[in-house]
Amino acid sequence: MYWYKFELSEEQVRKGEWERAQKEFTDYFLVTSAWKEGVYLFSQTIWPETKVTFFICSKSELHGKILSRLLSAVPCDPPDISSLGNFMDMSSLKALVGDGRFLDEIKRSAQ
Repeated sequence: MYWYKFELSEEQVRKGEWERAQKEFTDYFLVTSAWKEGVYLFSQTIWPETKVTFFICSKSELHGKILSRLLSAVPCDPPDISSLGNFMDMSSLKALVGDGRFLDEIKRSAQ
């Protein structure tokens, strides 16, 4: 799996960059049928700075490279998947856009 990340400051989030990034990912995800090949977008808010880190996971090197250019992301190590979906923890990893079957595969690979 290929992992990429990009960060948005609190000011960028206020200016709507969060929504723009999520829309660009979603548009690519749907138009290219990337969901069939395993592509997922996650976010993680770091408190108290309120900076947001987005993570892109792709089984396809091609989709990963295209999305990294589209969203100005850089290659990275996988984030800590163990916090995924813990909505009581404000800094936990959140799954935003992707196919649930691929999310299950990501979780299994982190064990």
